[in-house]
Amino acid sequence: MARIDYPALVREEVSELLRIEQQQRALIRDRVRFIRLLKEGKAQTQRQAGELVGLKRRKSQLLWKQCRDQGLDSLLQTHHKGSWAKLDSCQQARLLQRLDQDDISTQRQLPAWLQAEMGVTYSQPGLSCLLTRLKVKLKTGRPVNVRKDEAGEAAFERTSRAWPLPTALPLTSPTRCATAPAPTHNPASPGRRPRCPVRLGYEWAYLYVALCPFTGDVFAMRPPRLDKAGFQVFLEQLALHLQEKGTGPALLIGDGAAAHTAQVWGQHGLDWQRLPGAQPGGALL
Repeated sequence: MARIDYPALVREEVSELLRIEQQQRALIRDRVRFIRLLKEGKAQTQRQAGELVGLKRRKSQLLWKQCRDQGLDSLLQTHHKGSWAKLDSCQQARLLQRLDQDDISTQRQLPAWLQAEMGVTYSQPGLSCLLTRLKVKLKTGRPVNVRKDEAGEAAFERTSRAWPLPTALPLTSPTRCATAPAPTHNPASPGRRPRCPVRLGYEWAYLYVALCPFTGDVFAMRPPRLDKAGFQVFLEQLALHLQEKGTGPALLIGDGAAAHTAQVWGQHGLDWQRLPGAQPGGALL
């Protein structure tokens, strides 16, 4: 059988093949490299050129036939149209909203919800690819007390806007060293940290701290115990501190501990606002 003169049959120059090869993606780059090896004479047969590129013998034969009959341009086209996603944009938005409810901790919980709500079946690898495309990642949950008063928090935020800013002085409650389970890692949408409801236990240590967010002024005292008498001493010393600073009437914010609510606030020249229940910024430090 006569040997095929590949350098003569390939019309493109080696320099042009190199330029095209450098501009293409991996699949097309291998095709152009296969033709270049035959053009340069580094491979004497289609089989040798295919082995250098990593192609099977039959695939090498088909590539040469296509190049010979249709030209090099036919090798630069993949004819890959892709496929439609199973979920449209609205369904993907619903999925992200579902993840924002913070009660889904693993990917295994999602296929059943997708099947029930949207009638779409996903395999585990397919679901993983979907979440990656939506930029959903596992993030450490933000601990939230299971007894948190959501309605009270919203009401507190509404009423707090009416307070005069220069006189507001938030008061932290006594420090309690919380012992809580490690936060879980939940899938969350981009730019959002999931909430992780936990039940907290405590080991007690007491530290009264009054902090003014507008001036940065801090007053602290570490009492031996938490009771009405100890807290009254703290208020007396705080009132003296505010007099020395020349601060006018002050509004203190704290939780509803008995030591707080049992005080006669008027005699200290202070006003009092109670936080709603189970707030991490007040009772849980």
